[in-house]
Amino acid sequence: MHVQIRRASNDDIGALQAFQREGWHEDYADYIPDGYADYAIQLYGAATSLMQQIAASAYSFAAQADGQVVGCITADRLTNGEVEIWWIHVARSHRRHGIGWRLIEHVMRLLPEDVPTVYVM
Repeated sequence: MHVQIRRASNDDIGALQAFQREGWHEDYADYIPDGYADYAIQLYGAATSLMQQIAASAYSFAAQADGQVVGCITADRLTNGEVEIWWIHVARSHRRHGIGWRLIEHVMRLLPEDVPTVYVM
């Protein structure tokens, strides 16, 4: 499977919203309080929120396979120079193919050499 990693764009909003739903309703279902998934999707998964995220983050990327967005990653540099990867998601249909690792490696290659620490949220 050929996977291309590229800068995320507003054209990816539909896929990113699907990842929000999949993550909150399926992946985190056993770890979050009842009702929180819908709240989180309204907060983080709204089109305007995702557009702002893409515009504001220097490290917002999408993984694409066969013309379809199958994963994403977002990271930001913190005020102390450290970097936090605060969202990474691979569609259930494309897990176990190394896409998540490729997304992380892509971000890591782009980081300046002076970054002392990278956190994964």
